[in-house]
Amino acid sequence: MTGLVSPAMEVSILRPWWPSDVPERERNHDWTLAWWKEHFPEWEIVEAPGISRAAALNRCAAESHGEILIKADVDCWCEPAQIEAAVALAITEPGLVYPTSRFENLSREATDLLFSDERLKVWSDDAFDLTTLGSVGGIYVVRRDHFEELSGEDERFIGWGFEDAAFDYAALTLLGPAVHLGGALWHLWHPPAPDFDTTYTTYQANRERCHLYEQAIGDVDAMGALVDEP
Repeated sequence: MTGLVSPAMEVSILRPWWPSDVPERERNHDWTLAWWKEHFPEWEIVEAPGISRAAALNRCAAESHGEILIKADVDCWCEPAQIEAAVALAITEPGLVYPTSRFENLSREATDLLFSDERLKVWSDDAFDLTTLGSVGGIYVVRRDHFEELSGEDERFIGWGFEDAAFDYAALTLLGPAVHLGGALWHLWHPPAPDFDTTYTTYQANRERCHLYEQAIGDVDAMGALVDEP
């Protein structure tokens, strides 16, 4: 730590997680957990399962104690200095703070190489099979009171998919614009989640619900109704 965050400011790292039968997912979880413990040993780490990723994240938040919350998927990481800077900004920013500005998905080969060599950056320029600018998935930082003002993430999203985008739209409208710091968010390869198959009814239902949030951007009443929907 570089001292950007007050020692009195408690930070909680929220990692939605439940064991699976997928070895790559288990491996990614263990590696990123060790990464957080190594770089931020004084911060609380909370993991919890749920019937969906949104439900699991909300449970993590409910079981945590920090004034600053870091939503951290178990297959992503970035430069530690970017995390510190995002936490420092979140103390005063009204909305979400993203420690990165682009999402870089490591290929299967690059991920295997990282684990086999036990080094952080062992990939070449062709190691990424997807780069997305302005991604809202993976890691964000937010003050607890702001997270609670939005009622957490929407548990009506089934399984996994689109809940991060909906939360970003809600925060934009009800809290204010997000801040994106520079740099890359790195994502470890793993087999795709079955419920993110575009032909599945759950995927289509999640996409349709997210579209409601997208349509409500800038409309405080409409967005508030979505967030407070029983």
